[in-house]
Amino acid sequence: MPVSGPDHKENLTLTYPASVGRNVAEILRVLDALQLSGAHAVSTPVNWKDGDDVVISPALSDDEAKRRFPNGQ
Repeated sequence: MPVSGPDHKENLTLTYPASVGRNVAEILRVLDALQLSGAHAVSTPVNWKDGDDVVISPALSDDEAKRRFPNGQ
């Protein structure tokens, strides 16, 4: 199951054999994380759920991070 972002690049690929069930909660969690990280330049840690703390993307310079997240949030 490929998931593409607004830039039409593939962001996620899940491949399961037909005999294995899917964890819908995990798929929804990943979609939330991809949307959040795409909109706000943040990274989500393992087991992140909507509303949990995130990590400011290390791809941002210190100045850009302070401008976007003046209170560290």
